[in-house]
Amino acid sequence: MNKTFKVIFSKTRGALVAVNEAAKTTSRASVKTAVAGVCAALLSVPAMAAGFTDYCKDGNCVVDGQTVEGNGSVVILDSNSASNKVQSITIKNSTISNTPFELRGSQKISVSDTVFTGPESGKSSLFAIFAHKGDQTVDVTDKTPTDVKLNNVTFKNNKVSQGSLFVYDKTTLNMKGGEFVNNETTYIGGGAMIKSGTIIFEDVLFQNNVAKNDGTTLAAGGAVYVDITTSITQGKDKDPAVGEVTFKLTKDMAYTGNRIESRFEGKENTYGWWAYASGGFLFLDRSSKGAFDIADGVTLTIGTASATGEDDSIASALPESAKKPGYSTLVKKGAGTVVMYGSMDKYFGNFTVEAGTFDVRKAWKSLGNTTVTGGVLSASNGITLDTMKSDTKKPFIQSGKLTVSGEGTVTVKSLKLANSAKATDGLPFVRIENGGTLRADTIDVVDGEVTLAGGTLETGSAQVYDLATKSVINADASKVSSEKDLTGLALKAGITATSGTLALTDEGYYTTASLKAMSGALKAGTASLSFLNSKLYKAAGETAELVDSVIQSTEQVTASSTVTTNADGKASAQVTVKNSGAQTVVVKDSAQTGAKAVDQVTFAAPENSIAEMTLVGSAAGGHLVQNTAGKAVDVEVAPGLTLNLGQTELPEQTTGTLSNLTLSAGTTGTTDMPVKAAGLTVANIVATVEKLVAAGNNLVTVGNERKRGVLKIGTLDLGADSKVFVDPAWQNDAALNTIGNASHLEIAQVESLRGSLIAGQNSLITIGATAAQAEAAFNQAGLNWGKEAVSAALYLGTSVNPEGGILVNGSLTDAGATAESGTVTLAAGSLLMVDAAAVGEKAVTGTVSAEGAKVALVNAAEGTFKLADTVTGLTSESFVSDNLFTTTALNGSDVTTTVAKNALGGAVASMGLQSMIRRADSVLAATVADRTSIDQELGAGANLWVDVGGESYEADGFDNNARFKSDMGYGVFGADVAVSDDITLGAALQYGTGSARSSNFGMKNEIDTWGLTAYSVYKTGDARFVGEVAYVKAKNDISASAASKLSQSVDTEMLSAGMSAHYQFDAGAVTVTPSLGIRLSQLKTDALKVGAIRIADDEMTVFQVPVAVRVGMKPVEASGWNIEPAVKLAYVPTFGDDETDILGYQQKVLDTSPVQADIGVEARKGNFMVNVNFLAGTGSEGAKAVGGKVGVKYLF
Repeated sequence: MNKTFKVIFSKTRGALVAVNEAAKTTSRASVKTAVAGVCAALLSVPAMAAGFTDYCKDGNCVVDGQTVEGNGSVVILDSNSASNKVQSITIKNSTISNTPFELRGSQKISVSDTVFTGPESGKSSLFAIFAHKGDQTVDVTDKTPTDVKLNNVTFKNNKVSQGSLFVYDKTTLNMKGGEFVNNETTYIGGGAMIKSGTIIFEDVLFQNNVAKNDGTTLAAGGAVYVDITTSITQGKDKDPAVGEVTFKLTKDMAYTGNRIESRFEGKENTYGWWAYASGGFLFLDRSSKGAFDIADGVTLTIGTASATGEDDSIASALPESAKKPGYSTLVKKGAGTVVMYGSMDKYFGNFTVEAGTFDVRKAWKSLGNTTVTGGVLSASNGITLDTMKSDTKKPFIQSGKLTVSGEGTVTVKSLKLANSAKATDGLPFVRIENGGTLRADTIDVVDGEVTLAGGTLETGSAQVYDLATKSVINADASKVSSEKDLTGLALKAGITATSGTLALTDEGYYTTASLKAMSGALKAGTASLSFLNSKLYKAAGETAELVDSVIQSTEQVTASSTVTTNADGKASAQVTVKNSGAQTVVVKDSAQTGAKAVDQVTFAAPENSIAEMTLVGSAAGGHLVQNTAGKAVDVEVAPGLTLNLGQTELPEQTTGTLSNLTLSAGTTGTTDMPVKAAGLTVANIVATVEKLVAAGNNLVTVGNERKRGVLKIGTLDLGADSKVFVDPAWQNDAALNTIGNASHLEIAQVESLRGSLIAGQNSLITIGATAAQAEAAFNQAGLNWGKEAVSAALYLGTSVNPEGGILVNGSLTDAGATAESGTVTLAAGSLLMVDAAAVGEKAVTGTVSAEGAKVALVNAAEGTFKLADTVTGLTSESFVSDNLFTTTALNGSDVTTTVAKNALGGAVASMGLQSMIRRADSVLAATVADRTSIDQELGAGANLWVDVGGESYEADGFDNNARFKSDMGYGVFGADVAVSDDITLGAALQYGTGSARSSNFGMKNEIDTWGLTAYSVYKTGDARFVGEVAYVKAKNDISASAASKLSQSVDTEMLSAGMSAHYQFDAGAVTVTPSLGIRLSQLKTDALKVGAIRIADDEMTVFQVPVAVRVGMKPVEASGWNIEPAVKLAYVPTFGDDETDILGYQQKVLDTSPVQADIGVEARKGNFMVNVNFLAGTGSEGAKAVGGKVGVKYLF
């Protein structure tokens, strides 16, 4: 709204007040009234409200933790005033009630955690920033902008006439957090009035703000009103200062309840523009600017489903004449979503969707100029582009226009072009161009024109063809009209197709006759026809043929050609194509007799022209081009022709393969005009090419503005000046923006790289490796993929010589960039991944040049290799690794990897490999010791026994913070037999299962053990001597959620031999059995691999001296059972090896001082014995154990 202010300066009070000159458009009486009101206000306004001087000192005003309750008087803080030269204002943690502010001059203003509330009526605004406003036009080109920071500030329950927040002049204002709630304006801008300046509202809530009056004046901008200021100019052209507002969101939010309540009808002159009572949420006056910048995954909802009229609407002013420049502009930025329930019917300005989604939920009668260059504009209840007569001083026709281009998509339920004004010129139009896509369920052109000119129009056949009662696609093929009935078929009036693709969405069948009729209707231009969901109905013996300007997406078609035999003895064919294609193509010899199976085919454009051919592929995959025998055919693409693999319009990605593909270099035509070199595009398909030869000057693109592409090349021969550009657009959903969903160029091996490889936004190139390998390495390195993280990457699984250059730059969105010869160039935000184990002594022959990029080393072991002949822009800090146990240093061009052996040792010890097999061996040895001790009766026959138990064992005191906890269960089954009165022989089998867990790296070890032991017992008097040999093997399945390279399977084994002596004597009511033994063990651990780091298999020799004493009660008889409680204490000092070798570093892995207590009871009855035991232990390295077992023995 134009408010050119006449400024009156009071020398006596130092106050500036403003007279609203809008009254010039009304009566003289109203002017007198306005002037009188201003004079009265002037006399009542002090230079600084009483008491506020307490907060200001030396030009700085600070209000901290205060409640300021004013009387409605205006506080004027002026940086230029002789009486109060205020340079900075800071307000925080305060509540400001009924205290309007006017801030003037170049100032720094900071307000945080503060509430502004209170004016009930009569005030223009509450917090007004006038900056450089003067009594005449002011040129602010050289002025310092007023800098305003508002953080978590609330404006609520204010009643004003021009915004609770008022911003004028050269001001930059950033408001983060906070809200505008329940504010009311009697005129314009209930929440905020932005006359000029650059304003960002970040995560600011607008709710229940209203522009409300009795209808005598305009009411607009219930929440926000944005305008320009003609009395403030800047720049060499003296341009007026423009209000520019951005609503920036990083979290979900809903703007609701913002509205207009006024009986005002008609329009108001806003100095060359005209405004209607509108814009419940936002009103953009004159050539002001607005934008929605919504982050990935974030949704802004404006209004509710029940919104009516101007509730939560967006509107703008209408210029006075068609020649008057300066419509307002509104832009949707960012990958997030705006859901718009409010009306946009009175938005007449320029509206552009650049990214993300703008979802209009109400039926939209559009009278503005809408352009979609990126992202999606959705209108689920339809768009009507209409006309209206402006009814201004210089009437003109205002009409709705829609242009979709580039990466833009429009999805609309119904599209109608109307002409309510019955205009003869300036009619509505829709233009689909330069790659844009329009999807419409219905299209109704009453007046105006829909033009397809280089983009894609997706709709049904009845929406574009003048069918009347005829049918070209039908679920019942017999109901498709005949060739005769379809003679002269044309597009509907108002539909024009000059180029691009008409993609028909009908389901059912089309016939050869209807196909010819539909494609014939497009012959005036170069547009192609595509069938997304329908199939060709083929009569018996009929085959689908390749047809000019038709893409038969669901069909395998036949291309017939004369076949000749070349010098290599191969049957060769040439097929001329004009913007045609199919799911797959069968190349056939046209000879009636002696037809040959084609070995190779050349696809060519018509003479002296350029054309395209599309091979769509299918979900099942297979050969994209084959001969009649089903064998893959080598393909050459002639100059002037671009081969498209995949079809962007399809909802799902397809697959397909080619054998050898050659792209011809450009040639000179008969008129000495250069003919474009053959090209290749890959989008919405996983395409595999055994060998790709780009002869020279060829352009290959992988991915486009809508869909990703994947191109897998066995061997690449990239000729001079050829270029492969990889670049899909980012997804609107941040969760989908992963390296796995990027476009991929996989090159198994390189024959030559005389041309250039370029990784643009959201793309990955791998050489000598697969994308899956790169993705795994990327994730193991702990990196993030996205617009603001790593946005493009190159993976080297072999050394490379980039003769034509390789460029990795995630900011690139088109193929216009060039790579520097002999150089791998890494832009900011890009990543180079190098498989150090695969590239040999040098990764790049040439130069690696980087700026703000990272290098990830993959499969790096200890050692040094050369990254390139020359390295610039990288330091050691630029490197990351997929292995947590390596560090990297860059010295010139040499990359040195060092293994952190102590950290790796701690990780290995935390697996519990050696500890847990030693524990299984100890359990087996202890069980045999118990079964052969003096208290055990060894019968003359066979003795069978079984022990089943379990324990929890942990150790948390090893070096390098190694620790684990385990739970194991064991079962031991044994048998022994007396071979003489003094000698008993026996054997036992053990099985154990359980797991060990460590908080280090989220490790878990699933353990299974198997053991076998043989033993002998010699009895003499009160003594026994026991000999034993044992073998235990363990299988360890290790997983580590925080360090996946630790995940693996490892076997351990332990071979032991031991002897022990037991002697029993009575001590009163108890029997005491001391024992002493020796035990020699060899513990073997298989080799481990942690990424490329190999830890050799290891052997440890362990010598143990078990010392134990058992104290048992004399048996007590009860109900025929002899019951004997007992306590046993064992100590097993351990000598020899207690450390494992980690690349020369010795990591302790065994407890060397285990102590265990056993409290149990035995019960015997006849030949049957049962025992129950509770076990508890401790040891060195923080070892602790607790468990129990149950045993049964029977003497035969």
